[in-house]
Amino acid sequence: MEVRVRYRRGRPVPGGRFWERIQQLAQLPRSFDRFLDYWQGLAEGQAPDSALFDPVHVLDLIPYLIFADFEDQPFRVRFRHSGTKFEDIACVDVTGRYLDEFGGALTQPAIDTITEHYRGCRHSGQPSFGKFLWPDERGQMVQVEFAIFPFMVHGIVRQCIVLEDYGSANIAIQNQVRRLPPGPETPLSPPTASSATLRQRIS
Repeated sequence: MEVRVRYRRGRPVPGGRFWERIQQLAQLPRSFDRFLDYWQGLAEGQAPDSALFDPVHVLDLIPYLIFADFEDQPFRVRFRHSGTKFEDIACVDVTGRYLDEFGGALTQPAIDTITEHYRGCRHSGQPSFGKFLWPDERGQMVQVEFAIFPFMVHGIVRQCIVLEDYGSANIAIQNQVRRLPPGPETPLSPPTASSATLRQRIS
């Protein structure tokens, strides 16, 4: 990934949103950085059409991807599909559910933060990166980093692909440190999706 920086007498010029963006990109988890490179290559840095997404180019990241739709009036985020690694951590299939369903005493601040990032991504057509705190099953707060990548449908940003990184909590994935509220029925693990099926998730 190439990032161009303005220089003054041989040194980068700090300050403002531009400099914050440079610092942010420099600290991205490797999976975010890789998907950003792929996303930028689809439409020269602009929000690509969803039909351009081909999972063959990011197969190793597929278990970590979350596919979502944007809805308006009111603005809501609806999950279309989540990868198996995310489900291992969340212990629930979020397919067909809305982000705001997971709000609670400990989780609402995170939901509010994530929603604003989704909203900004929806209006700007650019990726959004951030962090939130989420309670594990012991009630301790775990820091989660996330990246949201927008995609267009009929010329309008309507969908996105999301990646999350759990930092030190990654080592505790097998202990199911991050649980989401169960759905109305006992969640079932979906079968492994084929490349063609995954392409349909975002089209």
